[in-house]
Amino acid sequence: MKKIVVFIALLLVKFHLNAQVNWKPLSTLGMGYVNGIIINPINNIKYVRTDVGGIFQYDEPNQVWINLTDKIINKKNNNVNSVEGFALDLTTSGANQVIYAICGNGNESYLLKTTNNGTTWTINQGWDSAVIYAAGNAEWRCTGEKIAVDPNNSNIVYTGTRRSGLYKTTNAATTWNKVASFTRTGGTGGYGAGNEGGISFVIFDPNSTIVVNSQTVSKNIYIGLIDGTNASNKSDVFRSNDGGVTWCSLSTPDINLT
Repeated sequence: MKKIVVFIALLLVKFHLNAQVNWKPLSTLGMGYVNGIIINPINNIKYVRTDVGGIFQYDEPNQVWINLTDKIINKKNNNVNSVEGFALDLTTSGANQVIYAICGNGNESYLLKTTNNGTTWTINQGWDSAVIYAAGNAEWRCTGEKIAVDPNNSNIVYTGTRRSGLYKTTNAATTWNKVASFTRTGGTGGYGAGNEGGISFVIFDPNSTIVVNSQTVSKNIYIGLIDGTNASNKSDVFRSNDGGVTWCSLSTPDINLT
C-alpha cells in the first residue's frame, strides 16, 4: 500500500513539473475526508463525496460548495452522510440530475437516490439495509466508486459491497438483487477482521453493447476486489464481456466465476 502511495505522489510531482500547474487547497466546508469526485461531462458540474459530511456540488459562478445531503433527516441513524460511494446517471444533468449513493458507518446501510439534483431524496427503495453493510468512514473508503450506472441503460445500476458481494437493479432502484454469478466477496486487505473492503469499484465500458434479458446493456463491466483470506480470493480485477452474465479474472484468465 505504501508503494502505491509513493508512486502516486511521484506521478503528481511529475505532472506538476511538466504542466506547471499551481496547486492549492480546495475547501468544501465539509467534515472529514473527500474520498471521491465525479465530473459530469455534459455540463462540467463537479460533485464530491465525503466520509462524514455527505455529497457536495460545486457552484462554479459563486465558487462555493453546496451540500446536497444535509437536508436528509434520518432519526434512526445519523450516519447517512457517511458516503461509501456515489454515481451519476450521465443521461441526466442540471436540475434533473439523477444521483445514487450508498451510505452508512458500520450499522445498517442506506441507498440514496435523487432525480432532481439533491432537492429531494428517496432512501432504501428496494434496498435490504439490514443485510448490506456499509462503512463510509472506515478503511478502504477511498478505493473507488462501488456504485455505477450503466451508461447504455439508465435502468441498470450495480453496487459492490464490503461483505455481501455484488448487487444490481434492472429498474432504476425500484428493486435490488444480488448478482449470483459474481461469487466473490473480497476481504480485509490485511487490515484485520472488521475492516473488510470487499468490492472496491464498478466501471462500465460505454463503447459496446449487448442484449441481456431483452435489455440493451453495456457489454464490458469491470469489478475491483480487495483480497480475501485465501489464495483463491486475492485482490484482482474481474471482467464480464457479456453484460454481467459471466465473470472472469483479468490476472488469471482461467479463473471463471461461473
